[in-house]
Amino acid sequence: MFALKKVVIVCACAHSKRDHWCTKLQPQGKCLVCPCSAFNAEAVCACGHGKKAHAKGPCHEGDGCKAFRPTS
Repeated sequence: MFALKKVVIVCACAHSKRDHWCTKLQPQGKCLVCPCSAFNAEAVCACGHGKKAHAKGPCHEGDGCKAFRPTS
């Protein structure tokens, strides 16, 4: 058996998708934790990780990525 990769989608407000109201019915649901008015997915690096993984510069996931390079 193989392990499935866990994908966590994070909003630009730094809260996860589950912290936003009813994102299955209304994909742009407001945040339940902060005053963020709509879910906006944060930028993702070319290595596949978000800004949290690059908080100190190089990616802390151990993939060798030296800097955050957002994909278009």
